[in-house]
Formats: sequence, structure tokens, C-alpha cells
Amino acid sequence: MSARITDTDRVIIQHLRTNARISNAKLADHARLSESQCLRRLRELERAKIIQQYIAVINLVAVDLPIFGVIEIRLGDPTRTSMEAFERAMAELTSITDCWHTSGDVNYMLAASVSDPPAYERVLNELSAINRVSIVRSGLVLRNVKPTSQAAPSKKSRRPGLGSTGALSRKRLDDFDRRILGILSTDARISNAGLARRIGLSPAPCLRRVQALEKLGIIQNYVALVDSDALNLVIAVVRIQFHYENRQLRWPFEQWLLTIPEIRSAYRTNGESDYLLVFEASSVNNLERLLVESLLSHPGVKGLQSAIRLRNCLRSSRLRGIVLGPGPNNV
Repeated sequence: MSARITDTDRVIIQHLRTNARISNAKLADHARLSESQCLRRLRELERAKIIQQYIAVINLVAVDLPIFGVIEIRLGDPTRTSMEAFERAMAELTSITDCWHTSGDVNYMLAASVSDPPAYERVLNELSAINRVSIVRSGLVLRNVKPTSQAAPSKKSRRPGLGSTGALSRKRLDDFDRRILGILSTDARISNAGLARRIGLSPAPCLRRVQALEKLGIIQNYVALVDSDALNLVIAVVRIQFHYENRQLRWPFEQWLLTIPEIRSAYRTNGESDYLLVFEASSVNNLERLLVESLLSHPGVKGLQSAIRLRNCLRSSRLRGIVLGPGPNNV
């Protein structure tokens, strides 16, 4: 499959992963194609499942799912039968928004989005009740440092704070808003006219609602999800321990993370690690170089643990806002 991907295809994919709602005209201009050629090539990438889905990344605080947890699982008997049974169970748990089969000291890494701490405790209890499942680590995501596909920071970047939290708390989503979010979370390239028809509004007020949701940060981004194997990409999750005595380095460190294109997502976490990063590298050698020469050489980094994603296990589409990284049906 990767042999069929041309440099032009990669340009198309790159821009769609940064902004999945880019117009075909602008996409064609970037790819130096006519609009008809660009659209035809895009449809071919979709049919080949190289581009698998377009999603809106939603701020789940706005839809009453403010608790984000990352849970690492070890199976007592990781046979094919037990793994298939576990993955079927994960497909039934709607609070689980990501499930990765990984290398390293754990078998699976999960992401969960829930409404409150008691709901998160129920998720942990449900996981612990599954036969031969051990929860190795569980930590909460405190802050999204680098949303998926975010561009490098401008010189006017501010220190992290409440941001639009006040605006979010004042925004009461009605049924139209929630239907917009539900549709865009699984079909981010739908036209405004098509979106308006599906929610029962005329195009102009529908567009105003979408723009308001974007301005408030409820819709954080639009991304294309791609087949990482077809693009020969190595996806890795890296847990970072930070030197507490070097807290003054935390802000420069977070700004530095934004400048590393191979870091697709970065989260401030609690528990055994202080940060969770999702890397996307062109090879294992490139990943090793990034970890050793870049991360471990940073004065604030005390240590790190890494695991390579072997497979994404969820096949259902779910409204979600925490994106661990690129992969098939990763919503």
C-alpha cells in the first residue's frame, strides 16, 4: 500500500491531518493539482483506507465529560483468545475512547472520558472485574499541552491558564449544538449544507453555530485519521518524569514540545509520570534519536518510559476530545 503513496498524496494527507475541513480548492493549490484531480486523488486515498476518517476534536468539558484518564493494563495470560475477549469488552465500554495494544511492560493502554470522579472509579472497577486483568497504572490528564496537529506556538503564546474556561461555563449547549458536535466528531468534512440538512437548520444559522463552537474552543480542531502502517510510521507513547527542583523549566519545556513535529500530542498528567507524549516517527531509529538526543538531553527531564503502539483495538466511532494519536477509527 505504501508504494502507491506519492509525494503529492503525502502533501494532501499532511494538510488534512492539520485541518480536515480545508476546502478542496485550497487543498488542490497546496498539492499543485486541479480541483478535479485533487478530489479524485482524495477519493482514492479514502477508498484505499489510507485516509480512514475525519473527526472534530471536541473539548469534552463542554459536553459534561471533564475527567480524562489514561489506564495501563496487563493481562495475566495474554493469549490470542484472552486478548480478543478483552478487546470485545472494551468495545462495550462506552467510556473507553482509546484502546491500544502496546509493547513494553503492559499489554494495553486505554483512554477514558467520564463525567466525574465516581464515574472514573466505576470504570476502574469494571476493568478490574474482567478475568485476569491487572491495572498497572492509572493517571488523570490534568491539561492538554499540545492538542493533536497543533501548529508551533507563535511569539505571542501565553502561559497556560484557564483560557476559555469561563466562556465554556457560560455556553449552554442546546440540542442543535450537540447534534452538530456528534456529526462533526465522526464526519468532519461534511459540507455546511449537508450538516444543516442533517440537524434541521438552514445553512446560515448552522454555519454561525459551528463558528461559535470553534471560537469558544468547544471544537478544538479537525483532523484526518490515517493508516500509520501505510505511511510507514512508528507510533509510540512516552511517559516523562520531570525534576521537581526544576519547576521553572516546566513552561519552557512545554513550549519546546510544541516545536517538535514528531510529537503529535502532549498531556500534563498526575501519577507516576508528569507528562504523556505521543510520538510519530518515520522509523525506530528516528524514534530512538528523538528520545535520546532530544528528550533525555533536556535539563528538566528526569527519566522516561516508552512503548510502541502495535495495534489500535477500537473499531467504533465515539465522540471524544482526548486523542492519544493517529490511527484507524481513533475516535
